[in-house]
Amino acid sequence: MANTASVDWPERWAHISKLLERGSKMAHPDFEPGPDNLKGVNQCKILVVGAGGLGCELLKDLALSGFQNIHVIDMDTIDLSNLNRQFLFRLKDVGSFKAEVAARIVSQRVPGCNVVAHNCKIQDKNDDFYRSFNLIVCGLDSIVARRWLNGMIVSYLTTSPDFQMKSPSVTAPGKTLYMASAVIPALEELSRKNLRLSLKELGLADGHEIAVADETLSQPLTFRLQLTAPAMDVTQ
Repeated sequence: MANTASVDWPERWAHISKLLERGSKMAHPDFEPGPDNLKGVNQCKILVVGAGGLGCELLKDLALSGFQNIHVIDMDTIDLSNLNRQFLFRLKDVGSFKAEVAARIVSQRVPGCNVVAHNCKIQDKNDDFYRSFNLIVCGLDSIVARRWLNGMIVSYLTTSPDFQMKSPSVTAPGKTLYMASAVIPALEELSRKNLRLSLKELGLADGHEIAVADETLSQPLTFRLQLTAPAMDVTQ
């Protein structure tokens, strides 16, 4: 249960506001600084996959950065060997579920942050579960599990032009894939209402190339956009 006493106090989010309310040469060209960005962070529903060495760091950083609606999923229990690097756990926690202990500790330590634990395999959850999140952050060290998670999320892509986003997610020869965001709004849309742009509104056209990088590939893949249907040959 989240600690709701004195959830906010003066200057609590001053360090985060400096990032969200100021422009920067390092920021994305589409970034629009403003006070509403913090509200988007607070309201974002985020899933952390894995509560081990990476997951503990992610949960801590996300909670201290203003994310207040966090879920964490992990099937493992705490082993004695985990205690030297997974700082959310103590000796008394050995044998308990990692997700459950991590969720309890972060919820207790960070006022206003509510972390929900899921003590199960990632494969045990259905599509509706994963589609309910604005963001999914992977903290897995298993290559097999990471590939399963990546493949599952990519399967949510659609070719329907009704689902539009500010930039293409993945492209393939002859079609453009848009991230389906009808179930819940994207994180950016919670704070910035003008990002539902089509590819043409972004200035992309037939023949433009987009590089897609993935850690499993030795080099980026380059795809050429074909946004319009090719003309039919009526002479045949």
